[in-house]
Amino acid sequence: LVQTRSALLDLALARGYPAGDCQRIAQVCDLAAVLMNGCYRPCGRPFVAHLVGTAGVLVRYGFRIEVVLAGLLHAAYTHCPRLPAGPKSSIETVCDALGGRGSPLERRVRAYSRRGEDLRTLASYAGRAGELGVDDAEIVAMTAANDVDMELGGEYRYTGRERLGDGAIALIREVCALLGV
Repeated sequence: LVQTRSALLDLALARGYPAGDCQRIAQVCDLAAVLMNGCYRPCGRPFVAHLVGTAGVLVRYGFRIEVVLAGLLHAAYTHCPRLPAGPKSSIETVCDALGGRGSPLERRVRAYSRRGEDLRTLASYAGRAGELGVDDAEIVAMTAANDVDMELGGEYRYTGRERLGDGAIALIREVCALLGV
């Protein structure tokens, strides 16, 4: 489990991600650090370590760079601290930081916030995951990576946080099998 920017970049290089992708990972790591500045996980880790860990799982299994970057910012909408008052709301500021409404990165992070945080909306596909679109399968993969980070990072063991339900786990297993992960 990688927990730092440098470890994530080392892993990406070792897994064969091109230099341009590694540069994008570094830039998004910097954005994640700014957006999650001062935030901590229930287990005591800096929040950015969790984001890096989630992205690291996706890198470990060779997911496309777009999925890795979304995994690195998967909690930007749901866990970014309230930003200082200004002409824009915190949500609008996060949206702009992700590239603006509808940009590929913003669209993936928003979709994860809507469907990945609570897989019940996708759990009905358990037993028929082959019917999921690519975007939804990638959301399930990001949820799996998030879960792996929380397991390996000690969050489940030391916080009393509940694990994913059986329906979500069944869907994750099925999607990961289809993806060869």
